[in-house]
Amino acid sequence: MKKVFALSLALAMTLSLAACGTSAPAASASGSAAASSSAQPVELTIFAAASMTETLTQIKDLYKTVAPNVTLTFTF
Repeated sequence: MKKVFALSLALAMTLSLAACGTSAPAASASGSAAASSSAQPVELTIFAAASMTETLTQIKDLYKTVAPNVTLTFTF
């Protein structure tokens, strides 16, 4: 039960940080689709308790599939 709660809390925190980012500007009619689909790399440093190591490592793997341009760096 504690792992599920910790995973849910960590995921909510991660998603709330992602919501703070700026959105990409809309592509113009003359712009190419490739230019609008490329995202700039982002690095997030997350400070957490050592007891969250296993849970946050799982979240890191899941988040990489959703946002491959985001690098999560943990400090426990």
